[in-house]
Amino acid sequence: MILSERLKRAIGAAVLIAAMAGSLLAQTPLSPQEKMVRLRIAGDQRLLVQKVVKSACFVMADVNAQTNAEDALEAVTAFERNARVLRQGGDTPALGPEVHDEILQHLTALDEIWYSFGPAARQVMSGDLHSVPVQQLTSLNPTALDEVDAMIVQMGERYPAATFSAEQIASTMTLAVRQSMLVQKAVKELCFYALDVNAAQMQAGLAQSIAQFEEGMVAMELGDFDRGIIDPPGLAAIRQVMDMKETWDQLRPLLDTALSGKPVSRADLETASDRAMALHLLTEGMIELYLQ
Repeated sequence: MILSERLKRAIGAAVLIAAMAGSLLAQTPLSPQEKMVRLRIAGDQRLLVQKVVKSACFVMADVNAQTNAEDALEAVTAFERNARVLRQGGDTPALGPEVHDEILQHLTALDEIWYSFGPAARQVMSGDLHSVPVQQLTSLNPTALDEVDAMIVQMGERYPAATFSAEQIASTMTLAVRQSMLVQKAVKELCFYALDVNAAQMQAGLAQSIAQFEEGMVAMELGDFDRGIIDPPGLAAIRQVMDMKETWDQLRPLLDTALSGKPVSRADLETASDRAMALHLLTEGMIELYLQ
């Protein structure tokens, strides 16, 4: 079929308008709220990866196995949902699709990692403790985290800057999410140490997790101007930070048991799991206070 010149011009104009619209979309600055939501979701991805592997270890140790299996499956589902929202956008929360190639490349790399990581997690959660899915989880864990961290760095570089106060809130909120991730990481390392799986490596990682968490708590309590971290915004937030410190003080001796090379009992793992969940909930509450 031969197209008329008028139809050809109309099609050409439509293509040009679509290309211009795509270019404008890529240049449209994100609102401060949208930037914070994206950073929050990206931070959650880091937390969810740690939660999956931590829960898998507790299933292997037969500590609250049913609860941890359910938690891990929820984390797998949440990670996959977040990945779609970061790439395609979504109504809840209200986000547009990602337009920056560098960030899309990291999302694609995470999809490739998740192609093995996700099924391995589901296998372990279903009670299949074969060495292959367990090895996949432990070996892909740091790779996935590195990719998430690289994506967050790209987000910080590519998203147009918002107002200074919004930037402070975003930085502080990101730190709070990181604190929750570090607790999951520390308890994961405690669990694998207890199972004598890469014990020396887990001790080294645990020492690092403790140091980073406690450094972060100082910033959350007092603020850190150089890092753009604000101090607790009000009495409720101050109390929340104090509750976090108290809960950490209950968890820390259990972590020190592993650092000292002593055996970690099943009861210790159960208590550590409970304290980690309490800290996670307190962190979630803290994030909500920052967003108010």
